[in-house]
Amino acid sequence: MAKPRRKRKVDTVDLGTDESKNHGVYELDTGVARFRNKTVDVISMYKKRGWITKEQYEAAELFHVKFRTAGMIEKYAKLNLDGIRYSRSTDCYTDSAVQSRQEIKLIFDYIGRPLINLLIHTCGLGCPAGTWEGVLKYNRREEKAMTMLKISLDGLIDYFNIKK
Repeated sequence: MAKPRRKRKVDTVDLGTDESKNHGVYELDTGVARFRNKTVDVISMYKKRGWITKEQYEAAELFHVKFRTAGMIEKYAKLNLDGIRYSRSTDCYTDSAVQSRQEIKLIFDYIGRPLINLLIHTCGLGCPAGTWEGVLKYNRREEKAMTMLKISLDGLIDYFNIKK
């Protein structure tokens, strides 16, 4: 005689797709059985999870503002800091963009090239630290990238003179 089949419990909570659970911090809404992403970008996600401090978050936001003001967002194929122009013709950047590019160049010199590439990747372009090309060859690349990001953000804190 065959055993009777057990009935499986059906989970009634809609948690979304597996892919959506991997992006951001999700909190259960009150009264609604689903999750929602409450972070806007990667840096705010790191702050919400407690991976970076408030000062590091402020430094990353300041760098992001300078980066966007300089017009160095991801639509450009190559970041050309040497092509800073000062004329007032219609094809050049505004004064604030030129000043931001000069300050970004000073930040490059202050932080150093390997770490500035990570800052551009995470703070400037908004990509996760674990996807940076400098750590792709390592095991535990997310942990190594976060350590390097914290070091570079501490350098930004010193550059911007953010009080702890």
